[in-house]
Amino acid sequence: MSAAGLTRIEALGKDNYDTWKLQMQAVLIKNDAWAYVSGFFAQPTHVAGDAASASATKQWKVNDSKAKSDIILSISPSELKQIKGCETSRDVWLKLESIYQSKGPARKAATSHAVETTNAAAHGKWRRRTRPRAPFLRRHRQAW
Repeated sequence: MSAAGLTRIEALGKDNYDTWKLQMQAVLIKNDAWAYVSGFFAQPTHVAGDAASASATKQWKVNDSKAKSDIILSISPSELKQIKGCETSRDVWLKLESIYQSKGPARKAATSHAVETTNAAAHGKWRRRTRPRAPFLRRHRQAW
């Protein structure tokens, strides 16, 4: 990303999706583009002969293209093949998520621990509710 007003983040590679996702979302929010990527601003329906809908559709496409460009410029060249054929910024985001988002037992264990820790802290039961992950990992090691 250029130094002209954009924040520099490490390009998406095979091993940095979680960090990249967090930083990319921050860049998109900063650039007022996250609503397009998240699907909050859906593509308007074009009504033939209606100048207002034509204008809204054109503006949406311009802004979505900017969001898509921000994402593409933050992906390493070796990974660009993954998003070939994606039309919108949301398509690109969802495709990358489906490829790189960890869904295995390690992520489930980390997520479970994070939820337990958050719940325990919120209810003032920090010591009683948290437990080490080692026994869980030993029991489930063969599943990997």
